[in-house]
Amino acid sequence: MGAPAATRRFADEEIALAPDPARAACSAAPASGLDAALAAVERRRTLSVLDKTRHDWEGAKEAQPRMAHELQAHVRSAGTFVGKQAFLARAQEAEEAAEREGRARRAQQRAAPGR
Repeated sequence: MGAPAATRRFADEEIALAPDPARAACSAAPASGLDAALAAVERRRTLSVLDKTRHDWEGAKEAQPRMAHELQAHVRSAGTFVGKQAFLARAQEAEEAAEREGRARRAQQRAAPGR
């Protein structure tokens, strides 16, 4: 991911943000005059909710590569009805499988102490 571009405070936590190439292009010009003075005086900026959400979402996708792969597959087929239906069916199957596993785990836990 590279070195963090900046750290921001959000909910009393320091969050390290990755460099954003779109924002880096906008801030490539050297600061001068009032902009330089403002940059020198500026305190640590707080992290906006949108930036925090973007940061958390990127972290979640990195933590779960299978989910990132599913999302990429969905993006590739975003224009097709059949692709959307297949994505929704896979998502529902995964949710139902997780529910079945949870029920089986709870049933096993209930049965174990009674032996």
